[in-house]
Amino acid sequence: MSFTPFTGDDNHKRSVTFCGALVAHEDADSFKWVFTRFLAAMGGKEPKYIITDQDLGILKAVPLVFKTARHRYCMWHIMNKVPSKYGMTRDDYSVFVKKLNAIIWDEDIEATEFDAKWEEIGREHNVNNIDGFQEMYAKRKQWVMAHCRDLDMGGVMRTIQISESENSFFKRFESKSGTLVEFSMRFDSAMDQQRHTQKQIDNCNRHTFPVISTHLAIEVHGAQVYSHKVFEEFQEEAKCSIGTCKSRGFTEYGSLEVTTVRDANRDKNYEVTYCPDTLKATCSCRMLERKGILCRHVIWIYSSNGVKIIPEQCVVKR
Repeated sequence: MSFTPFTGDDNHKRSVTFCGALVAHEDADSFKWVFTRFLAAMGGKEPKYIITDQDLGILKAVPLVFKTARHRYCMWHIMNKVPSKYGMTRDDYSVFVKKLNAIIWDEDIEATEFDAKWEEIGREHNVNNIDGFQEMYAKRKQWVMAHCRDLDMGGVMRTIQISESENSFFKRFESKSGTLVEFSMRFDSAMDQQRHTQKQIDNCNRHTFPVISTHLAIEVHGAQVYSHKVFEEFQEEAKCSIGTCKSRGFTEYGSLEVTTVRDANRDKNYEVTYCPDTLKATCSCRMLERKGILCRHVIWIYSSNGVKIIPEQCVVKR
């Protein structure tokens, strides 16, 4: 039987297992049963997203069980099929793949910009009429980052690679010649180890303080409200806000201030809307919405306005 774990990210950016199932057949009926039991184990609470490969059984079963969860496809699995669809022997293969990867994995481009570039690449390399590429494009809203950038926390997970790493973890506790009872005992041992490790990291977060690398007071507050691993990403944004961001325009709309922020690293302008009364700020890069972390552009605005703490509404609870 196939072991099918449900894996996610915890607040330390580590794999966490919600539950697992054993299935004898990988068909729609089996997956419908698995998803139904998963939903029951989670107290009826659906995940925001469920990311899988494009297995036909899974594709049929997901909409039969999940009513609100958005089904997304693993980007890595789709891109892994490109060589067979396009043909690695073509002279322009490496150039084509480089261009395609540049827009597929880019979280910073708008959906309309992605669509235009896809059409341009397809026309340049004469692939728009290939069935496989037409299908990839038709389903772009389920796997392309440009079409998922407005989804709440949609950028936290993009592939099922996290599940692949979890499979390696379970293999340390599994024997092909073992019985079902032995597997169950080993699974419990694996869960105990995973939870023990998580408690150790939780304890480390409570009793240690990361090294601060800038003079920004907001960075110090970030070290207090984020887990250490998430803080590493926030800290990188804080450092970049100092040396790479500059104002390229400012407009007031009533109580709102809209600033055009130039990001030298990315050679691009971003629009940051800021309300001094509520401290609410949004950026056109959508990083807070996608990943739950303030971007360098908003940090720069906050620092310029003397804001020394991360507003409560900007700290995503897990």
